[in-house]
Amino acid sequence: MAVIRKRLEEELKKEKVELNEEKTRIVNVSEGGSFGFLGFDLREAKNGVGKKFILRTPMKKKQSELLRRVGRILKFSRHRKLPEVLERIRPVIVGWVNYFRNYVFDKAG
Repeated sequence: MAVIRKRLEEELKKEKVELNEEKTRIVNVSEGGSFGFLGFDLREAKNGVGKKFILRTPMKKKQSELLRRVGRILKFSRHRKLPEVLERIRPVIVGWVNYFRNYVFDKAG
């Protein structure tokens, strides 16, 4: 573990990124562990033929934030016409999907 940690710190140093000792922890995903990183929950899963892979999904908190933002737009747009409401919602949803798409939807093609 010490060798892995040293190598990780070397690579992160090249990018001028430091580990936060208070937040950093070691997780064994093979034993059911999971962790959050940049808005994603990462854990081990198996596909239909039993091959293991790392499943990356948006954190529940991020999903709730999206619903809250869209709900707020809808709440304060009751007097607006549908095309105008859709124009207000569209950038919120497109931005969210663009951020999470590369990780979650890449298997869908």
